[in-house]
Order: sequence, then C-alpha cells, then structure tokens
Amino acid sequence: MIATARLATIRPLPLRIREFADRDILHVCSWVKTQEALSLVSGDYANCLTPTIMAKWLSAAYISLVVTDRATDKPLAFCTLSGSEITPLPSCYVELCHLIVNPTHRYLFLAPRLCRAAQALAFRSEYKFLCGRVVPMNRYAICL
Repeated sequence: MIATARLATIRPLPLRIREFADRDILHVCSWVKTQEALSLVSGDYANCLTPTIMAKWLSAAYISLVVTDRATDKPLAFCTLSGSEITPLPSCYVELCHLIVNPTHRYLFLAPRLCRAAQALAFRSEYKFLCGRVVPMNRYAICL
C-alpha cells in the first residue's frame, strides 16, 4: 500500500484595501528598519522610516492606501498616489509612490493587489496615466 500525504489547505488571508489612517503610521514605519530599506522606496535619507518622513509623503499624496488583514485591520502593505513627487508631472498623470509591504507578509501578492486597486482608483479619479519609478536595486519592485 502506498502512503499518501494529506496536503494542508492553505487559506488566504481575508484582505481589504482602504484609505490610510493616522493609526497606521507606526505599523508602516516599523517595516522599514534600516537606511538601506528606506533607500529602496524613497530618496529620503534617515536610519529608518520615521513618522516625520511619512508625514511628508502623506502631505504630498493625492491619496494613500493600505491593504489590511480584514480580521485585525492591521496594515500589510502601503502606497501613495501623488502628482507632486516628480516635477513637472502632467496633470493627467499620477504616480504610485512608496509601495511598501510588511516584510513578514511578503510573497502573498499584496503589492500587485495594491497596484491594481491604486490603478482603478486613479482612473476613477480621471487620471489617464499611472506611473511609478523603481530603484534599480529593489528586486521586489523589479519583479512586480
């Protein structure tokens, strides 16, 4: 008789995408703990992502989004949509900026899901083009 292994059922996390809230700042900042990690998502220079840097991103953003665990409402991924990060950006363009995924939740397709939601929101808001810049050393963004 041949023994068969029972495959565990993998249940995806119940997720939702919502607008970023002030209560999310410390969660998102905790994901970017080094200067190197910050350099992958921003031109800001610091030892880690700080609430002050995030405040600057948020003030420049048209809107900021998070993917959350539906059960706990804790953020798992974050991005901003901005028209002022690159100048001069034509008024029909919006840039997807500062895309960050909680390192403990990588490989769950959170970034593509967030990108699709940001794209849909941008087009509903009558932007014609969504763009983004990728740091050449950011292998996750290049794969995305």
